[in-house]
Amino acid sequence: MPSENFGNMTFSLLIFLLSVLAFQVFPVSLGVQLKDSPSKSVTIIFSLIISQAIMFYLGIFVGDRFLHLTEGFDNVVVFLGFFLIGLRISMESFAVRKGERTFKPDNNQSIVLASVAQSINSFLAGLMLYYFDFNLILVLIIILIMAFLFSLAGSIANINKQSLAFSSLIYLFGGIGLIIISIYL
Repeated sequence: MPSENFGNMTFSLLIFLLSVLAFQVFPVSLGVQLKDSPSKSVTIIFSLIISQAIMFYLGIFVGDRFLHLTEGFDNVVVFLGFFLIGLRISMESFAVRKGERTFKPDNNQSIVLASVAQSINSFLAGLMLYYFDFNLILVLIIILIMAFLFSLAGSIANINKQSLAFSSLIYLFGGIGLIIISIYL
């Protein structure tokens, strides 16, 4: 049961959080060229999208089971959680700029590994959403749609300095935004 201290999370903050989380698939999907191998690209995009949704849902599930133990420390947990997620995303922006978050899909194991690795922040954010009231189905649909759009855009775009710089900039703004949200909440 969510804490009464936070009330309803405003819809705009939730949309911002979901868009930052969903954007994580963009740099990973830059290495996938939709034109070169459409069937393999669709498999990779599907894997990225599903991993985002599953890890996000797992975070919500685990949060519902265990975060009741933090009763009385709600403000601290939410602050630290969103602050550290924002800090982690901000630090990843430098790796994105260097092209270290893109990958070439050589085999199914690397696809699964990349999908799970890029969705860890979604798991952590799902944990933090324990403290807020929201419609689970609507939130999952929104993150699925946003992840699909970002992964499709990434697979259509070419890997070059501009696309990596754009990804890095969005990552940095998203991380800073999450840090600001952590202070606001």
